[in-house]
Amino acid sequence: MIRTPRTLSPPRRGLKPRKMSRIRPRTPQGRIRRRRVDSRPAGVLVFRTMIRQTSASPATHCGCQLPYPVLIGLGLVLLVAAAALGATSTEVLRQVQPLPGLTARIMADGTLLLDTPTADEPVLISSFQVTPGRRRPGTDSVPRVARAQEGDASGQRGFSDRADDDLDGWLNEDPLDGRDNDGDGLVDEDYAAISDDMLAFDLGSAIGRIEYYSWAHPHLQPMIFAAPGAGKDAVGPVTWQLLTAGSDWVETEVRGLHHQVTGRHEVLTTSAYVSRVDARAGDEALWLGVAVLDEPADDGTGRTILDHRYLSIRLGAEPVAVAVVVADTWLGLVRRLTEAAVVRTGVTDPVSGRSVPWVVPPRCNGCRNLETSDFLWSLDRQGHLTLTSRLSGGSALQIDPDGFRIGELLLGSADQILWQPKGGDEIGVGWYTMEPGRLARTGLGLADPYAGLGSLAGHEVQGTISYLFRTPSPRVRALLVGERGNRPTTTIEVGQVNGPGVVRNLEPDVSAADPVRSALALALTANEDTRTSPGDQERLLRSEQGPPILDPDLLHGWPNPFRDVISLRLRVPATVGEAFVWDKSSGPPAGLDPSAPVPWQGGQPTVSIKIYSLSGRELRTLHEGLHATGEITVRWDGSDAFGRKVASGTYFCKLQMDDWSTTRRIVFMR
Repeated sequence: MIRTPRTLSPPRRGLKPRKMSRIRPRTPQGRIRRRRVDSRPAGVLVFRTMIRQTSASPATHCGCQLPYPVLIGLGLVLLVAAAALGATSTEVLRQVQPLPGLTARIMADGTLLLDTPTADEPVLISSFQVTPGRRRPGTDSVPRVARAQEGDASGQRGFSDRADDDLDGWLNEDPLDGRDNDGDGLVDEDYAAISDDMLAFDLGSAIGRIEYYSWAHPHLQPMIFAAPGAGKDAVGPVTWQLLTAGSDWVETEVRGLHHQVTGRHEVLTTSAYVSRVDARAGDEALWLGVAVLDEPADDGTGRTILDHRYLSIRLGAEPVAVAVVVADTWLGLVRRLTEAAVVRTGVTDPVSGRSVPWVVPPRCNGCRNLETSDFLWSLDRQGHLTLTSRLSGGSALQIDPDGFRIGELLLGSADQILWQPKGGDEIGVGWYTMEPGRLARTGLGLADPYAGLGSLAGHEVQGTISYLFRTPSPRVRALLVGERGNRPTTTIEVGQVNGPGVVRNLEPDVSAADPVRSALALALTANEDTRTSPGDQERLLRSEQGPPILDPDLLHGWPNPFRDVISLRLRVPATVGEAFVWDKSSGPPAGLDPSAPVPWQGGQPTVSIKIYSLSGRELRTLHEGLHATGEITVRWDGSDAFGRKVASGTYFCKLQMDDWSTTRRIVFMR
């Protein structure tokens, strides 16, 4: 487990924990005002506070009666300032492309935004969550931003001889925020400049601050490092919230393979929160991972709160190290989360034993020089496709089993991986198809399949590795053998864990048993679907081995909890694999084809969405009817079938498709 201890600043004297009052706050006019957590950007929050303080009453603060024309003029000035603030907050201070088709932006108000051209909503968006109105008098709320890079004057750190920039015996005691934090009359005279491009945002002493770190190393481009912290004058909880457009966040353990600069390999373990987003065109989904890289403090700093698609990290006076990672596949996500934890840990001087965090260690020469070998293909009489590569120097470490493409067709996830070291016996590699629903149900965690075999983990290995695909599509099989006078394909794109795919030669494996007969049988059935019939699939789905339920990931609600209206988005699946889940003790029945179409009654399912109370009483039917494959969005305003508002509390939303169903918990707050 990679953990970096934090050093907490001593508590300030004379401050005691503030007790929560049972008396509900009132406005100056005497009306009860409800408190709520505001998720808007910090700049908007500041402006709303200014409006509230100015427009409360003509004689609220100064004890004198101001003429209303003066108040109106002041309001116009504030509106102009708000327009300027809004324009500033939309400015992009840093923009990178961590993956093809995905853009990461850091805005002028400190917001992190990930989006794609085809998505209806951001793939991920961050925000500070504070309690408006609860601020100490005289606190500063003007946002500031500064930029620095490793080695800047006044920003020396680590092993530098000038790490104590102001020679006062303290290191990095004045963070880059435009303030005199150590009371010596100087501003930002001794801070830590981290990475090749550091952005430091101060959103006000009553809200918080955040630093973003970015390195020019290619293998770190899919990673976004952040260090958010609460403001020194914040009253009440402050959190940094991350909202995903994909599946609900799932907490999991990550076990990844890492090579030291000497070439020695090690398996590192960390914790992360994972979501899968179908935000790109076609089959190009992506994985999101968030790792809190510091141990939670005694005061709760660094602890997380999960609420479906919302991930909230509690902040304190000391910043919390966080890594946001994106990848095309879950194995790529594992490697990058592991690498992010290594960067946070930094390097250690072997002589003095002194460690410096936030330093990118040199990469292993073997990892930098790895080259993927060419591949051979073969097909057996059952139509199973096997891709084989003869390896030397540990090049298997780069191959991503989810990243093979023939032509423009993605093969999908390999069903099995076999490894035969030179002079040894063939052994199976611990590989499995992964999706967030399975991750949440089984608790398996994300483990690097190559990390479990010492003969695969190093660079001085030789042998043969094979990837088995049990149900390749007819189009893939046709490309391999050629049809209608076309020549068979001779290349394959091999997905790589730490970078873009590479094109390698692809030839028939003449050593496979009866390859000519297999190719002839393949050519005769290239346009046929070899999957089991819909009738067989329905029989297997209704077998006594354990009836399935609809995958909970087919139904999402946002926002949740909600006050006014919740949008419920559901997806009608096309295949058995994306439609159903089974109890992990029983699993799916043998012979079931995950790629087969769902045997809906009449070809299309009858879809219904209903709201139930905790006691099981049906409150309202939001939607009911036949639907083809695709997405449906309905809304619920918190009222029952008679139009009456229900009470605040927890309710159940049930999605029914033919005889199968799944349920989501939603919370209504009036």
